[in-house]
Amino acid sequence: MRVKLPEGVNHYYVMEMLDEPDCVNKALNYGARLMGGKAMVRLGGLDKHEGKLENVDNVILAACGTSHFATKYVEILMREL
Repeated sequence: MRVKLPEGVNHYYVMEMLDEPDCVNKALNYGARLMGGKAMVRLGGLDKHEGKLENVDNVILAACGTSHFATKYVEILMREL
């Protein structure tokens, strides 16, 4: 499969890096998931499982490529919670 690159972008990885800010905004639902003043992010659908999630000892985060670096950052954030 061949990806058509935008004008001025000479490599797929450059295009991916340029897309990252928009991807982060989409992942955070353009700020709708951020809970101001509480240093928290709301993940829809998890509220009804709060009791089960409080007993979780380990979380496995799996990713490849650029997502791997985002996952490493999330690991740091989760350890601080």
